[in-house]
Amino acid sequence: MAVQFEGQRAYKHIEALSVDIGPRVSGTEAEKRAAEYVSRQLGEMGLKPQTLAFDLPNEQASFFKLEVLEPEQGEIPALPLVGTPDTPPEGINGEVVFAEFPQEPYVGPHIEGKIVFLANGGILGGNLTQLLKYKPLGLVLIGRTMSKEPNTFHVIRKETNKPFELVPTLHISYENGVKLWNKHIQRARITLKTERKPGQSYAVFAEVPGRGNPDEIVVIAGHMDSVPCDPGATDNAAGVATVLELARIFAQRGSRRTLRFAAWGSEEGAGGGSLKYVLELKKLHKIQKQAPDYIEGYSKTDLEKHILNINLDVLGMSLGSNECYIQASPALEQYLKALTSEMGIHHVFKKEIYGSDNITFGWVGVPAVSFARAGVGTHYMHTPKDDIELIDPGQLEIIGKMLDVFITRTAAEGIIWPFDRNTGEIFAEREAGMKKSMNSIIKLIGEDTSLID
Repeated sequence: MAVQFEGQRAYKHIEALSVDIGPRVSGTEAEKRAAEYVSRQLGEMGLKPQTLAFDLPNEQASFFKLEVLEPEQGEIPALPLVGTPDTPPEGINGEVVFAEFPQEPYVGPHIEGKIVFLANGGILGGNLTQLLKYKPLGLVLIGRTMSKEPNTFHVIRKETNKPFELVPTLHISYENGVKLWNKHIQRARITLKTERKPGQSYAVFAEVPGRGNPDEIVVIAGHMDSVPCDPGATDNAAGVATVLELARIFAQRGSRRTLRFAAWGSEEGAGGGSLKYVLELKKLHKIQKQAPDYIEGYSKTDLEKHILNINLDVLGMSLGSNECYIQASPALEQYLKALTSEMGIHHVFKKEIYGSDNITFGWVGVPAVSFARAGVGTHYMHTPKDDIELIDPGQLEIIGKMLDVFITRTAAEGIIWPFDRNTGEIFAEREAGMKKSMNSIIKLIGEDTSLID
């Protein structure tokens, strides 16, 4: 019997990553262990794994506390926005102001030197320029979803927030936000201490070489890191597990086109692993185009050989619905709609850009399609409750078998690749803004920002 995708095999990988290793924060020893695990699994399949390592600061909150002083409410459960500045050892004590949104008129001169409780705080590290320019003392982000744990995030000091610096920031639940509003709190104290030291993050990949069209490369990938305090079962041990199970299948079957299976580090740090990978392609692209034997329209650089990125991020929940985001030609969307209908698998197709490693591929002109699973379980994303109890091997098997058929019919056995190599209209509309935000990540991992052009 031909080798098939097995949900239980994928489940074992999730167990190894989310239970045995646990939270896999960018730049930490745990993320390194995840990279070693992925490399080891790919090697046992008979593939030849490669690892790209890059410097990434390791930041972890060692102490954090939110206390309400007037009227006295004691300590309020909170989690840190890691990457925001530390407070003095005694904390910062200030008058409280509630704001509904981080833009005028909700913020203004009246928030200067005060601790702002932001009612729609689920944006977590988005563009806070309008708020930060008024120089608040600190920030408490209130969750936007009921019955959800406070999130724990790692924020990159984005250029989009310049020229204003971030302030010490914590996150609390929606319920606690309502409680504190109803208590008419007047003063609070935030304490935040972060351990900062050099670290490394990784991109791990291995390929099944194409036996007929080796110069056409499809990358099947997911990110292996998680945010602090988060086992990261659905986000995204399940995505990596699906990648590994597909790698096992095609390592045995072979493929007409080259299939490259990858696990990225530092996606939660804004896509560092996949960005490192595509930056290496960009560097090589410049060199190869200058070679004497390169002929425009006939030769291909390694970057130009990449025809599709299949991005897997947030999978495996027992209860939910399947989603698909197309960052490619309309023909690819129509193909997948027909395929999922044929197989009896419901998918919601969305005309928007999925916020994951697909963005880095789009930046260098490589089409992408992202698969995810939505539902109530996503409320636990980026919280300590994103654990293996949310995972169902049967759901992994459903999406895995669909991906098996899709890859087989197009990349592994298709005579001609049926899709144009473009990133679609929606990505083109937002490309300029994405390049700007990418610039700060390139600086962070120590690369030359001239590569952004």
